[in-house]
Amino acid sequence: MFKFSLRYKLILSVVLIEIVMLTIMVVNNVRTNTATVQERMLARAKTTIELFATTSTNALLTMDIGSLQEYVNQVGKGDDVVYAAVENPNRIILAHTDKNKVGEKILNFEDKDFLNASGGVYDISNPVNIAGRTIGAVWIGFSPKSAVSAIEKTRNQGIIIASAEVGISIIAALLVGIVLTNSLKKLVYATKGMAEGDFSKRVKIKSRDEIGELGAVFNEMAENLKHRTDEMKEAYHKLKDAQYQIIQSEKMASLGRFVAGIAHEINNPLDGIENCVNTILREPDNKKQLVEYLNLVLESFGKIEAIITQLKGYAHGYPLHRTRVVLRELLEDSISAMQGLLDKTGVEVKRVYEDQYNMVFGDTVYIKLKKILKGYLSHFLQQKRLAKAQDSAFP
Repeated sequence: MFKFSLRYKLILSVVLIEIVMLTIMVVNNVRTNTATVQERMLARAKTTIELFATTSTNALLTMDIGSLQEYVNQVGKGDDVVYAAVENPNRIILAHTDKNKVGEKILNFEDKDFLNASGGVYDISNPVNIAGRTIGAVWIGFSPKSAVSAIEKTRNQGIIIASAEVGISIIAALLVGIVLTNSLKKLVYATKGMAEGDFSKRVKIKSRDEIGELGAVFNEMAENLKHRTDEMKEAYHKLKDAQYQIIQSEKMASLGRFVAGIAHEINNPLDGIENCVNTILREPDNKKQLVEYLNLVLESFGKIEAIITQLKGYAHGYPLHRTRVVLRELLEDSISAMQGLLDKTGVEVKRVYEDQYNMVFGDTVYIKLKKILKGYLSHFLQQKRLAKAQDSAFP
């Protein structure tokens, strides 16, 4: 679909208004001029016929045909006169510019409209009266061509003047449209730049009208937006720095908790080893006890080695070793490893097991490390989601 620009809309509006106004003016002028010309021609015709009647009275009274013919010839030489004639009371032509019609009966009738006369000739008559008695009449036929020509000339002049005014209006509207739309184009270009994030765009409009005022307001708005954007960017960078510091702090804290948890898990079998060694030292000659506790020491070393191996698996992606794990045995091993510490602190363990929870499918060491890793990983994922949300909020 064709799209009219503001410039062409302005030109079209001005031209349409000019055409309507000038058409009304030309039509009104032609009507006025037509009425004026018709009134003037009617007045001239009436004056001429009255003078003709007065001049012809004596000759008509004495039936001086020669004088009547001379008067007719003189009247017939007038401008726009087609014919002149004199008739007697019986409407017989006594004198006529066309001598061949003398003696004929006149059949003309007076016309009412000068410009639209029948046969293209405006016929007008005037009776010749003496002492209240009609002794004849005079006739004059006028041609409306000169009047019509004058009217057409006036109309054509009006059309030419109107066309010239329309042309001047188009040029003026075009110049005004160029000035106006150029200023608006500058505003549109700058607005598009701001929409794309370039707040350095400014418009230079020197006019002191509403467009100039709009340009000044736009520049002020652009400056304020640029200032606010700079402040937001600065605040964003400060927030990112603070977020980085918080994440680093949390990472170190999480790492500390993780290491502490690992140390705690390793300390449990070490405490068991220490307890076994102390027991052996108290009774070194008890061979049965010595074998039992040395087996416990070896088992504790195996647990430490398994913990270290599983930590490497977390770091390098080693697969889990899932087996059937008897929870009762797992708990008993843990209690045995802690027995020396329990005895030292005077803690007594009371065992209550339920058969329905006796066995699970999993990795023994991973089960022990799960609590440590769960807290660390949960915190790490929470920090990652927080960072992603902030990146989405401040692209």
